[in-house]
Amino acid sequence: SNSRSIVMGCLPGSEIANLLTAVSVIIILGAYVCIFHFGVQPFQRHFFCNDESISYPYKPDTVTIIVAAVVGAAIILLTVVIIEIVRHAMRSNCRASESDRTYANCLGSCGLKPESRCTRATVVTVTVKTIIGRHRPHFLAVCRANTSSPEYLTACASHQPLSPSVCHPVDSKQFREAMLSFPSGHSSHSIYMTLFAALYMQSRFTFAKGHAVKWLLQSFVLVWGLAVCASRVSDYKHHWSDVLGGGLIGAAVALLVCLYLRPSYTEACSACGFVTGDVDGGCASDVEAGGAAGAANNNNGDAEADSPRNNMNEMALLNRPTEK
Repeated sequence: SNSRSIVMGCLPGSEIANLLTAVSVIIILGAYVCIFHFGVQPFQRHFFCNDESISYPYKPDTVTIIVAAVVGAAIILLTVVIIEIVRHAMRSNCRASESDRTYANCLGSCGLKPESRCTRATVVTVTVKTIIGRHRPHFLAVCRANTSSPEYLTACASHQPLSPSVCHPVDSKQFREAMLSFPSGHSSHSIYMTLFAALYMQSRFTFAKGHAVKWLLQSFVLVWGLAVCASRVSDYKHHWSDVLGGGLIGAAVALLVCLYLRPSYTEACSACGFVTGDVDGGCASDVEAGGAAGAANNNNGDAEADSPRNNMNEMALLNRPTEK
């Protein structure tokens, strides 16, 4: 029944079911993220007026979250689609190509929708951000506390912590974001996307004489992820530990997703008639092996077919009357 369900995964009806499941997961997790992010107040962490780590100026984002999300999604989609199209094209001359065995259906039957699983990294990041409520490096610039008030002066003179209630921010949304430093959402998202793409290339980019190209592409996507992480520190949006924490979350989710997807992908694509191993000369070796096996079978068949005829001729010669 398991193999049957896998083969049924190659059919269009299962594609619709997989798509609906993925959309449902995205909607549910997305609703959780929105409710938790906008509806729950972050932890009100106290601060010191002379804390240099939160005294940096406010700067705009070098890489916005929208740009990071679009570029990351484009990297994954282009990586998966291009590699699988090329692999399918290289196998087209020596593999079945029925309508229910197209690479797209096989790809969908494996549940290979990494963008839906990226939402899980976002859920973890948003939850931890709200619970911890760490101040960003530009917190004091956004806080705009009345530095001449007696409460502020007394707390600073005695090195006592101040409550965020002493702040008078101009933008309440900006002030709320200033209390969501750990972990870095940009870092977790970018590292997840780029590391997943690099691991996918390592597993599926197995074309002959293509190793140098693979390493170049892997370096490119990983450098993009690291550049996004570095920009969060240089923009005074996060402490280095925030970036490290976000990167570890993204890397952990990427590794778990790859470990989860690889067995189902291999099993489903094998059932659909595709070979998921190395394609270096795979078609040629398969054809040659098939031709050699066919020739061997033909030779054996000819030998077996000739054997009874030879025996009959020998018997006829023995039974023929002897001429006098």
